[in-house]
Amino acid sequence: MRWNSSNTAVIALTILLITVSVGAKGDPSTATSASASQPLTHATRIVYSKGDQERWSDTAFNDEDWTNFLLTGLPAEKSNYWIRNHVTLTNSDTAMPYDHAVMVGILGSYEIYWDGILIGHNGKTGDSRESEVPGTVEKIFRVPPSLYRPGKHVVSLRVSSYHSQDQLRSRHYFFVIGPYEALLKHGYQVNILPLMMQGGIIIIGLYYLIMFGFYQRKSPVLLFSLLCFAMALLIFAESYRDLFNYSYQWHWHRMMLVLGLSGIVSVLLIAFCIKRFEIPRLMPLVISATALMAGLATFEVGFDYRSYFVFAVGLVCSISIVSVARWQGKAGSGLTLTGLVITAALMLLLPYQFMDQYLFLSFGLLTLFILASLALSLRKQQDEHNAALINSSRLEIELLKKNIQPHFILNTLTAIEEWIEESPTTAIKFIDALADEFRTMSKMAHQKLVPLEQELELCRSHLKIMSYRKNIDFRLNAVISHSVNIPPAILHTLIENAITHNNYRQGSVEFKLRQRISDQYLHFVFSSPLIARKLISPKEDQAQGTGLKYINARLEESFAGYWKLEETQSSDEWITTISISTDATSHPGSAAYHA
Repeated sequence: MRWNSSNTAVIALTILLITVSVGAKGDPSTATSASASQPLTHATRIVYSKGDQERWSDTAFNDEDWTNFLLTGLPAEKSNYWIRNHVTLTNSDTAMPYDHAVMVGILGSYEIYWDGILIGHNGKTGDSRESEVPGTVEKIFRVPPSLYRPGKHVVSLRVSSYHSQDQLRSRHYFFVIGPYEALLKHGYQVNILPLMMQGGIIIIGLYYLIMFGFYQRKSPVLLFSLLCFAMALLIFAESYRDLFNYSYQWHWHRMMLVLGLSGIVSVLLIAFCIKRFEIPRLMPLVISATALMAGLATFEVGFDYRSYFVFAVGLVCSISIVSVARWQGKAGSGLTLTGLVITAALMLLLPYQFMDQYLFLSFGLLTLFILASLALSLRKQQDEHNAALINSSRLEIELLKKNIQPHFILNTLTAIEEWIEESPTTAIKFIDALADEFRTMSKMAHQKLVPLEQELELCRSHLKIMSYRKNIDFRLNAVISHSVNIPPAILHTLIENAITHNNYRQGSVEFKLRQRISDQYLHFVFSSPLIARKLISPKEDQAQGTGLKYINARLEESFAGYWKLEETQSSDEWITTISISTDATSHPGSAAYHA
């Protein structure tokens, strides 16, 4: 691949995205403020105990025998419990002239106490599912200035979580203290880049969907469009918690949606790589990968890990497929493989933060490389299209030359001269037949495909001329059941070859054309009476630059790779069979539909 400005732009954008995105998204419990003057404070010790006693909010209460959250997580069974967060504030923490707040994320309803004083609640705690009113997944509570003083503090939470699903009961908790404004904006700040990336991915998906609908009906184009839409939905699902603070009872449903979308993205990525690089016989791989993803999705681990493993399966399979394509030297495989390898590197280097922080970045980079790969393919197709236009113009000239060959014109004029002297009436009929053939030929010369009926009209006009010239009754017996479009003058050329290469002398000569469908091909079977001992073979005919070379070029132009031409000889007939795929004939003139 030649180095050009496109490569430079891709690399520059890649470096920019990596630089800007590092640390751009994360859990509030580990985030740091963009400004050193607005630090976030974390608990130095977090403990919990099952039960419900109001005295557990008291700062003086001794909780040395409580369970350490960092070692065990929150209670797995449905019960009431308290969490005590031990916090130490310095003079610099309390000296800043802004409002202070506590941000809490937990799958439950709770009341929050600062040194035993109630400062807020999220939902309504209860001792059963019926008495509890679910709170939101995250909430921010202002801390009264009178309570925010240097020294040690205890922030206690009285929790009930009867609406939380068992799969999530001990998984989700964070606690952080910081500037109220900074915490309030945190969700939007950490998601601005993912949402910008999402907008770009949606535009790309729409572009390729429109391209599929109106320009290139190829499965890789559709699959890439669907892949973009699926990833855009995944980014939205990942960002939904920070943007729309929903009730905690819906958190399990959101995580299931993220897991499902991760599987869909992985399957679409595998399918795209297979179709993009035309790697055959890989359906067992797709089925096996899908089954493995389904199995991994049921593992008893956190949802982020499940999504991580599911996405990893799709990535490994895709890398394997594209590596085969690269080994085979297929165009664009190098760029796609580079994007996949970068994504895999991010997954390996940052396994714990990948799904939350770097998924959108890695897929954005992967999209850039795939776009560059597709752009190279489109450029190649454009070059082939331009070459086809040149070839089409050459074939138009060839078609016109076929009917104005000097020896044909010379023989025709000589015949007209004789008939004017001997039989003026015959001369007039001959001139009319010649005019009909030229008129039909001129209509067809600039067309890539013509109706079969028009082709038959040209053939009969030519047979009429040759009947006058050779004083032989030439006829065409055509049995046609399907009206289709075919390249101009290919049947006409077969008749010309038959008359030229056979020594027809007198009487009546009948050519036969039969049409049939079998094995998903539309067959045109042309038979000519065999007078000569042996016709010129197809290879000899092409070497001489005659009829079959023109027929092959026309068929390849219109039905690239979706046609066959066979010639056989019986005791009294030469049989030429032109077979065109029924898929190709259903989209006349556009083999690109099936490439």
